[in-house]
Amino acid sequence: MQLWRIAQAVTIGALYAVELGAQSAAFETPHIAHRRYDGAITTARAVAERLVWEADLPGLAIAVAIRGDLVWSEGFGYADLEHRVPVTPLTKFRIGSVSKPLTAAALMTLVEAGRLDLDAPIRRYVRQFPDKGEPITARQLAGHLAGIRHYNEGEGINYHAYTDVLQALEIFAADSLLHPPDTKYRYSSYGYNLLSAVIQAAAGEDFLRYIERAVLQPLGMRHTIADHTDSIIPHRTAFYRRDGQVLNAQFTDNSYKWAGGGFLSTAEDLVRFGSALLDGGFLQAESVELLFTSQHTMAGEATGYGMGWRPREDWHGRRVVHHGGSSKGGRAFLSLYPEQHLVIAMLANINPAPLFEQEAQTLAHFFLEHPADTLLVTAPPRIRGTYEFTTVLRDDSLTGRFELSGSARRPGWMQWQDAAPISLVAVDTLHAGETRFVGAGAQGLLNVWLSFTDGRFQGRWDWLGRTSDIRGSRSRHPSN
Repeated sequence: MQLWRIAQAVTIGALYAVELGAQSAAFETPHIAHRRYDGAITTARAVAERLVWEADLPGLAIAVAIRGDLVWSEGFGYADLEHRVPVTPLTKFRIGSVSKPLTAAALMTLVEAGRLDLDAPIRRYVRQFPDKGEPITARQLAGHLAGIRHYNEGEGINYHAYTDVLQALEIFAADSLLHPPDTKYRYSSYGYNLLSAVIQAAAGEDFLRYIERAVLQPLGMRHTIADHTDSIIPHRTAFYRRDGQVLNAQFTDNSYKWAGGGFLSTAEDLVRFGSALLDGGFLQAESVELLFTSQHTMAGEATGYGMGWRPREDWHGRRVVHHGGSSKGGRAFLSLYPEQHLVIAMLANINPAPLFEQEAQTLAHFFLEHPADTLLVTAPPRIRGTYEFTTVLRDDSLTGRFELSGSARRPGWMQWQDAAPISLVAVDTLHAGETRFVGAGAQGLLNVWLSFTDGRFQGRWDWLGRTSDIRGSRSRHPSN
């Protein structure tokens, strides 16, 4: 963990002097110290640059850690478009619901200390919350099984500055439960509001002070902080939205949802947090497993959500846990591979932005399968040309065109009917003659696995969280 670079300052002048030096170290040192990942870094950088361009992202930050070491951290684009301030590893983004894993970690520190019972009625801790006729527990709140509602229309924007997490309970405290606890999974950021009040009571101190003392400080997460709108926060990005063009995001005060979506962080801090969970020494192994394991309804149905984490399998059957976050002017995704001890964090300063499960899996593939190989190669001569293909998207049969060139700068592109072309960035020859292509478009990364025979191909693609078969034939050979 010696590679982490933390910048500190006691005056505004010293702040910039020290942190400019830290920026340089954050960019260069991991690259030098981890030569065996040079190929993966080169490929991932090219994919990220193309994604920023195609998806029109103002700014993007990515960090990757493996077995506790920061192996790659880089910023792309701008933290502030008007002043042309570039994104660096120190840039703080709104992380939205990636705040929930932080809250869940704080919860488990109290459970391990014997100060909080996951299965006790929460009114033992928060008497101010109205009796709903059935007991609600911290375990249910952390797993979205309590029946607390999520945002109503218009509640994504808040102008009121709440001074305490108890005060913010007023937003939903009088509302009925959506269902009896443990009978259904219904995602709820307000459930995490209530959970933060439980944590505050069990800790005997303000929620924000406790999460700082019990989670952020012990893990060296010095660039993770509540998004106070009235505070001067160095390196906080500007926030953007898209409405036909990139615009400034609407003002909102996130004090109404600290625990469920109110923190700022950096990509490096988030992979530091994920590594601490995987590498031990922070929480007990049993506690981490509890966070990562899906809960079940009363009927025994798996919810696909543990406590602050979504357990999944990637394309190769590897176990992965992750959480995404969306907020006004921010999109975040944090992905952990427990067996491989790989952690990936991606942050953007606009919402919507295509930072999802498939983008994290694509980057993970480079670092796990091809750490030393640069995959920015041209398509093999035998498969170059223009192909016509058919596939299915959202139950609709589609036709399209697929071109593979001999150009190293642009190996090819893929286009569904009248949709915008998706630029291919990386080409990976797999086992059994299968070729994998990675492309970047306005809506995110595309992965296509194809087998070519005599001018024809068949295979599958993964895009927009959907997978479908694809087949096609060459309609034109390359001119060169």
